[in-house]
Amino acid sequence: MNKSDIQNLITPFLNSIDEGSLDAAEMFAFKSKNISDSSNQYLNLDYEFYNLNMSKNTVSTTLKTILNIFINNYINNDSKIFQPYNIHNSKSIIDYIDLINLDFSINSIKDGTDPNLESNNYKVQYLLHQLDNNQRIAQSKQDYKNFKHSLLRLTNNEKSIIVINKVTPLYKPKGLMFLLDGEISSGQPDYKLIEKDIFKLPLFPHILIIENKCFLIQADVESIFGFEKYNKKIRDKALDKINRELPLTSSGYDLISKFSLKGRNYDKFSTFNEERYNKIKNNDPTIMTLLQQELKISLDASNNILISTEEEARKFILFLCNCILRDIENDNTLYMTEKSKPL
Repeated sequence: MNKSDIQNLITPFLNSIDEGSLDAAEMFAFKSKNISDSSNQYLNLDYEFYNLNMSKNTVSTTLKTILNIFINNYINNDSKIFQPYNIHNSKSIIDYIDLINLDFSINSIKDGTDPNLESNNYKVQYLLHQLDNNQRIAQSKQDYKNFKHSLLRLTNNEKSIIVINKVTPLYKPKGLMFLLDGEISSGQPDYKLIEKDIFKLPLFPHILIIENKCFLIQADVESIFGFEKYNKKIRDKALDKINRELPLTSSGYDLISKFSLKGRNYDKFSTFNEERYNKIKNNDPTIMTLLQQELKISLDASNNILISTEEEARKFILFLCNCILRDIENDNTLYMTEKSKPL
């Protein structure tokens, strides 16, 4: 794709920011949730958005900074190439997807039975549909719990530009952090302890959606949409790591592999939790106790996982992929989804 065409898509929004003529500027925190019981062949993720109520001016000036950095580092960088999305493209290539608008009020589109639907476009359009139809207003910090992504949107003359970042927006300092203020040269700088959580954003977009184009700028961001081929890639990498890094018996690994390769179980890997996996790999006592006591997964004498049944393999993968829910009324009951039978 010609870089000047991309620049021409962005420039009108930058001009609208400078002129103060934007219709709207909004920032959201959102999370995805694995869908395991959908009859729609294209849907494996659902989304929940919270409007942060950030001022129009703050959102627009923030997005202006992000877009200008994108222009300088990607559009004006001769080493960056924009090509149609292909899972085999190298990381140096910026993938893009041509988008076609979908009307989800039409039943055959809503339920995924229209024969003309294309999977990747459908998944992107569904996220945009949910952005308009499944958003709430944040009331407290608790609303941000488990939110993994941020989204900024500018709207002008019924056109929008959207930046999505795959990063936990609310950052809680893990140590003592101070805000350096005052005149350092005077010998009396002022250090103020940061006691509140911090809202953070990357300095460039991970995903940029503008008019009929969706640019996948950072590597591995397809997981936000749950692309099928990408989910299979995540699954295969996860199985390889599990086989190489966890002290499983060969029969235990075979049971895990069998479940992971069955049907559309690859979709579950769209929410694969690296942090949980690393805790298991490092034999974290808290997580190992949870697996044993809550999920009834056996452990050997060295506190390593001992998978001996198909049910244990299923629960292990569901746990790694954030697919296990707890009944809020009955703390002892776990479900794969809200509509499923207890595990």
